[in-house]
Amino acid sequence: MSSPSPSPIAPARGQSKVDRIALDQHLPALDGLRALAVLMVITGHFLAYALPTRPPKFVLVLASFGGTGVDLFFVLSGFLITRILLRTRNRPHHLANFYMRRVLRIFPLYYGFLLVVFVILPTLGIGEKLPFATQFWYWTYLQNAAMTFLEIPVETHAWQAKAHFWSLAVEEHFYMVWPFVASFLPRRQLRWVLLSTIPIALATRCALQWGGHQTSYFTLCRIDALALGSLLAVLTEESGVGPSLKRYAMYATLGILPLGAASFVLLSGSRLPVVQILKDSGTATIYTLVMVLVLALSKESPLYRLLASPSLGTIGKYSYGMYVLHWIAISVYQNINHLFWPPLGWALTVLAVLLMAMTSWVVLEQPFLRLKKYFEY
Repeated sequence: MSSPSPSPIAPARGQSKVDRIALDQHLPALDGLRALAVLMVITGHFLAYALPTRPPKFVLVLASFGGTGVDLFFVLSGFLITRILLRTRNRPHHLANFYMRRVLRIFPLYYGFLLVVFVILPTLGIGEKLPFATQFWYWTYLQNAAMTFLEIPVETHAWQAKAHFWSLAVEEHFYMVWPFVASFLPRRQLRWVLLSTIPIALATRCALQWGGHQTSYFTLCRIDALALGSLLAVLTEESGVGPSLKRYAMYATLGILPLGAASFVLLSGSRLPVVQILKDSGTATIYTLVMVLVLALSKESPLYRLLASPSLGTIGKYSYGMYVLHWIAISVYQNINHLFWPPLGWALTVLAVLLMAMTSWVVLEQPFLRLKKYFEY
């Protein structure tokens, strides 16, 4: 995702010039976090569905942890999108340009995938032809609502799997509402609006749990992760990541992370109602604190150099395509998993997903992305 060129902002009192510059410019360490997020998701799905035999419990726990990569995606997205909105809110046609740039980035691959699996392949007699009553939810980005309240079926053919598209629906609903709020509401009020989403998410999960529905897919169940990332953007946009914020985040992370890790190991798969209600908010909070620490890293630190490395940067660049397409490679591997040592199979799967995403980028996505030049902020 390209960032606009921000106007310079004077350093806040007590804040170093290095911290201010780090927030004014492109943040390559966040590309590394995006790469880690997509690798977590792919690894989680690989461990849960692609091994030749049913894995032991500790592997299933690792697979479940990989699924939290979606929470990291949400926090990152909230931060980056809100950062753009705050910096462009006073520019002409900023909302129209924002939406056109989002359309050019997201729609070609998403709707291209749906066109292939819903129309082209069934016409050729390949795969399963789903009724329009099921297709409708995907075409309209409402699949997460249908998965929550209507329990729409998961496709028979795994390589056509679109169940993970629920998270794309959450993102789209965020884009529909938040840009207007962030563009027109006074900045001082934004933090209170964002903080209010946490009890809304908890209350929604409580209601769905009480009603016997899934608590992971519906937009209001996951809006707190996007809001926490957005809140971080609001808090740091003018003051950056000063020493006090970094110190508080470090103490909070050191205090919460061991408790969160222990809870994850002990309670993963338990399906306890209280866990279903609290887990997503807790995971999003931890990833937000991690983001603070990453934003505060010195460019000379080993962790920063790792996150900003070209290899992770490449995966981060193609992460959207990797997320959309990764089930194809996992499905293929399911049929040949007996031929490979699992770590090698995982590496080959990740490589195949990366190659598919790079091909999609060159053939489909990049031609549309070039049109962004007509919608500059």
